Amino acid sequence: MTGDMASIAADIGEFYARVIKRLGRNARAGEHGVLDSDDATRLWRALLANQLSPAQEAAVLMGLRVHGESAAMLAAFARVTLDASACVVAPAGRAVIVLHCLGTARRQPILAPLLALALARSQVPVLLVTHDAGRGANTAAVLEALGETPAPTADAASAALERRDFAWWPVAALSAPLARLLARRAELGFRNSAHSLTKLLVPVKGRALVVANYTHVPYRVSFAEAAQLMGLSALLVRGTEGDPIAWEADAHPLLAWLAGKPVDLAHESAAAAPDRVDFPPAGDVAATARFCQRVLAGERRMPGAVERQRACLAALAKMEAQR
Repeated sequence: MTGDMASIAADIGEFYARVIKRLGRNARAGEHGVLDSDDATRLWRALLANQLSPAQEAAVLMGLRVHGESAAMLAAFARVTLDASACVVAPAGRAVIVLHCLGTARRQPILAPLLALALARSQVPVLLVTHDAGRGANTAAVLEALGETPAPTADAASAALERRDFAWWPVAALSAPLARLLARRAELGFRNSAHSLTKLLVPVKGRALVVANYTHVPYRVSFAEAAQLMGLSALLVRGTEGDPIAWEADAHPLLAWLAGKPVDLAHESAAAAPDRVDFPPAGDVAATARFCQRVLAGERRMPGAVERQRACLAALAKMEAQR
């Protein structure tokens, strides 16, 4: 090991020791969370650069999982990740809707592809980012069953948005280090901060609006605060199992911001009629793909929750493009 490398390793070791003591001693969260923004920024850079040993990394991820991330920490993690990520280019004069799909189906079918393709048919560009955790029915599997192919690069995704208002982009193409951290869930058995920050990423040059979905109520608060801290244009929805479809909008009203400023959704998110739809089994990828195809072909009614969100996002995308 050269002198410079030894010095870097020693600095990382000292930093790790300080961070893990704070996480391990059940330190009370301060104004910015259990870690301040500087430490959160440095820690996430080290994680993305794979500078910690596997055991150290697991300990840090567990500590963060126990404490949770404050809005300031989430914002710091997201900024660091985006600084080192690829970005697509928005079509001129229009705003791109970014849908992050990280989960697998257990109780509800995966319908993010239906929402994305319905938006694209309304001439609203959609970037659908997926992570295939290899744990059953997920968005990537449904897209494959629909005959879609992922864009391997940012340029390819940009071209797809320009050509057909739809691009499927695996998170590994966006950021391989982020994909590595997401994949640690399979080994460690718990989700980590990568799963949270990804939902706030806007990997787009130009106008864009991200759909940030949460499953646990505390994230409604931290995501809302982070969106305002980062000055995001975003729609916050209570999703199901990582799918950015607002199934429970009445119990958890939609929230939106343009450039970090709240938007009144009283008109755009008016309650839809109760669904009377025979949904496909949650874990049946082929049946889900057939259902999406029949809805898009006009042979089945669009589920109310999906139509409600499509109309809301189309309105927000128009506002974002004109901002």
